[in-house]
Amino acid sequence: MYKILRLLVVAGALFYGFAYLDWYWGTALGQSPHLDGEETLVLAGQIVDGGFSNEPFYRAMLYQGVLAGFRVAGVPQSELAHVAGLFGLLCHALSAFLVGNIAKRLWDNEGAAVLASLLYALYPVSIYFMADPLDTTFSITLCLLGIDRLMAKEKAYNYLLGGIFLGLAICARPHFLTVLVVAPIALLFTAEHFHKGVVHASLLCLGALMILGSYGMVNYLYSGSFKVLPWQGDFNFYAANKHGSNGKYYKQDYFITQLNPGENPARKASELQYEEETGKKPPYSVEQITDYFKRKGRNEVKGDPAHFIRLMSKKTVYLFNNFEQYNNKTYSFHKAMSPLLKPNVLCWSLILGFAVCGLAVGREQFSRKHAALILMICAYSGGMLLYYASARFRLPLVPMLCVFSGGVLLVEVEKLWTNIGLGVLGIGLTWFVSAPNWAEAQDRKTEAQDIYLVANAYAKLGNDAEALEWSLKALEPRPERMDARRVATISFYNLQMLHALKKEPLLPWSKLLTYLYPLSDKDSAVMSAQGLILWNSGKQGDALVLWNKSLAVNQSEGATSLAFLLVLEKDPLNALPFALNVQQMSGNKLLDAAIHGRIGDATPDQKLLFDAITYLLSTDVQHISGATELESETIAEPDADKH
Repeated sequence: MYKILRLLVVAGALFYGFAYLDWYWGTALGQSPHLDGEETLVLAGQIVDGGFSNEPFYRAMLYQGVLAGFRVAGVPQSELAHVAGLFGLLCHALSAFLVGNIAKRLWDNEGAAVLASLLYALYPVSIYFMADPLDTTFSITLCLLGIDRLMAKEKAYNYLLGGIFLGLAICARPHFLTVLVVAPIALLFTAEHFHKGVVHASLLCLGALMILGSYGMVNYLYSGSFKVLPWQGDFNFYAANKHGSNGKYYKQDYFITQLNPGENPARKASELQYEEETGKKPPYSVEQITDYFKRKGRNEVKGDPAHFIRLMSKKTVYLFNNFEQYNNKTYSFHKAMSPLLKPNVLCWSLILGFAVCGLAVGREQFSRKHAALILMICAYSGGMLLYYASARFRLPLVPMLCVFSGGVLLVEVEKLWTNIGLGVLGIGLTWFVSAPNWAEAQDRKTEAQDIYLVANAYAKLGNDAEALEWSLKALEPRPERMDARRVATISFYNLQMLHALKKEPLLPWSKLLTYLYPLSDKDSAVMSAQGLILWNSGKQGDALVLWNKSLAVNQSEGATSLAFLLVLEKDPLNALPFALNVQQMSGNKLLDAAIHGRIGDATPDQKLLFDAITYLLSTDVQHISGATELESETIAEPDADKH
């Protein structure tokens, strides 16, 4: 019966997870992954299609390698995000099964296994992260596979497999290194005899070394450098513990106007800081950057240990708090938008409370294996707190807590009231620790970044109406945000182009001028739109200066500016060779229309665009217009996480 119940729990996890995926794929962010998700997909594509950098791995690459395997199997890059979601769903369901397995081994009770499995299967934060192309869900499954083997029968192959799976978990997410470090100690502690413990620990280490050594060799073949851990860690440690760090999530200090698809903003920021503080210019080696930030990170701790202790104390508060801290996205914001997650009452405080109650009620069955699992939880938590207490970093603790939660079913009738009292006390204490807004743990200001991400996702999908609406929402609390201004400007610009093609004004552009202008003077794409704003406001001279500057900054991105200049040119013959050369680089439809419109051999579609440009540049036009060629790109937000 219990085996059937556990299978039903796994089936329920698959059903619930797929229902969420089906909803999520219909949203803007579900169709256009951003930040770490986008970077993951780009890296997987580069492994297969070429373009992968011949340098030591900046990130742990096992998950990207798995996604690359799907590409090799025939999955197109455009569908890789959906396949990643389905793969995440399978990993989540397997993790729910493994949680039940481990609970059964610890409590020797089938009911405890079903409850533990059910709690994790329905845990909304796990469902939430499962849907994105992130390494979190996959790495949790690998870690649970390792722990399950270590908790199984005392067979040599189980300890070898345990080491292999924990090694793989590290290759997917290095935070699990601390679990591997304490695992041999746990085996020494749980073994019946010391010499057996030594054998078990040796087999564990052998399995882990096989995997980590192989991973290091792959890194060596790619880069010529044998490295097991990614080199982003040194900068991340410094950024997480420097003066000004909030302890919750990575805060960008550099406003980056443009990034290549999938480029990591934190890496870009580290390079900019390195160049600014050392005066060095590319090319420089990975070792130079890592050594520099390794020293800075150590100096931050050694130079002011009191600050480090205070920061670690705050991180500990955030670790225990019920609020899911920002990591790429703010969980509370997106949960409220999801009809499937919103009514789900399971949360960190409840799981933590159940775990405490489970240990209290099942205290008489407390064994060395329970202590070993607690040791692993403490080790992972300590390693995590060296960086951030964000939701994605904390999630791997939840399946282990669910294992302990199963103990609440071990109630003995003769001790019923004692157990009820302990349960109430445990839940009360955990709620007191985790529920209040200690140290501003439940600050929701990052939700402004989520609004912007939705706007940018709509912009990338070409839905300019939604992009404009969401970007204006992002600007309401913070009108100075340059990234949201950019999306709003270009989306409005694109919408105006559609109306210009129909010769219908959309809105007076004066609002856009006062609200969204000025923007970056190094962003050629948006400068084209700004120039048109200025032109139609009677500032033709300023518009010409801006369009020429746009070309000087980046000819390819400034192609739309060149299209405007070419239409305005009285004698275009001298400008046409240059325009044709730029057109070869850019493939810009507006520039193509301007060239052929001036030559006189335009196709009907080109003639339509040429007439639209001419209409937009007529001196009596009093409305802004834009070009469908321009699309917003992901821009690093100075106050938000990009790990």
